[in-house]
Amino acid sequence: KSCVAKSITIFGLSDDKEFQATLWSTAEYTVGLILLILKRYRESSNSVTESGKWRNIEFIGTDIKSKTLGIVGYGNIGKKVDALFRPFGVHTLKCDPYIKQLDESFVDLEEIFSLSDIISIHVPLTEETKGMISKKYLSKMNGGYIVNASRGPVIVDEDLIEAMKTGWLRSAALDVLNNESPHGVQGHPLVEYSKINPRLTITPHTGGSSYEYLDSIFLH
Repeated sequence: KSCVAKSITIFGLSDDKEFQATLWSTAEYTVGLILLILKRYRESSNSVTESGKWRNIEFIGTDIKSKTLGIVGYGNIGKKVDALFRPFGVHTLKCDPYIKQLDESFVDLEEIFSLSDIISIHVPLTEETKGMISKKYLSKMNGGYIVNASRGPVIVDEDLIEAMKTGWLRSAALDVLNNESPHGVQGHPLVEYSKINPRLTITPHTGGSSYEYLDSIFLH
């Protein structure tokens, strides 16, 4: 079969930085996930709706004011998460090897896990980032919190479970999973673990699922 060259222009939203700057859905969703695990919304709500209990003393949360938030990946979304948390009185640290260190808030990966109360991940999936968040770094935390709204394979599944079992992590929220599928994630080790530990919250990659976000994509 012969092949005929065609002049086809392909538009990739990942290359349109100006358009990306107008999209806030994932950053807002990340803020929600962080507040959810600090304030224990899932656990307290389930207690009411599933058991009819009204035991607020069982679900004492944690205030975010004056905490240190470590942002891993300081691109479009990471910068927005930083901006959204400023009014909360949060101290932020940033880790991104592709951005020139602008001030003392930019640290390396080991430091950001050692110094942060909360870690929020916003990196693309590459050979460099696959499995990047492992026991090596999770073990640096002491009862901390982690949120992943980037890509599932960035975190090593079994290491995340170990971190929660040992207490390195108090809670975690994931909007992405390794091998996530629209056909379902039944039997996934993290999904199974979340059934016995309500401090692990998993949502089905809905960070960008807002009416405003989708309207912008279709109209762009």
